[in-house]
Amino acid sequence: MFRKIVYGFGILGMVFTAGVVALFIWTISQTSGFDSESKAYVDDAVIAIVSHWDRQELMKRASPDLIKVARPDQIDTLFTAFATLGPLIEYEGAAGSSSVMVTTKAGKQVSANYVAKVRFQKGTAVLRLGLVKVDGEWAINGFNLESPQVMENLVGRTS
Repeated sequence: MFRKIVYGFGILGMVFTAGVVALFIWTISQTSGFDSESKAYVDDAVIAIVSHWDRQELMKRASPDLIKVARPDQIDTLFTAFATLGPLIEYEGAAGSSSVMVTTKAGKQVSANYVAKVRFQKGTAVLRLGLVKVDGEWAINGFNLESPQVMENLVGRTS
């Protein structure tokens, strides 16, 4: 009797392990396709948004969550500060990757994070973009610009 119980748990353990391995392999195969998709999306989005600091280009790519938290007046203030860098001179590309998370509650969630380097007429910047896949389409969930020149301009204005 004890042998049958141990044997039953052994088979159950092997089935569980096989399921976990299959899920892992599936996740890896899904992520590689999402990497190329999300990279292409980021490349297009960055150029459209920062070439002439077009806030509408950001908002039409914004996720529902970003739209909920980003008030139009906040976006206007940020883009006014960003515009002090002038027009885009060179987009040096983005680096990053996507990830897939599967949960019993939310199902499959696909996201990506990228860092892009850009050079403008009056300075340089690093952009950090967070993406999420919503209804099969990529959307921007986070947009962060780091630039010493923008900080200098902001500090100069307040003093």
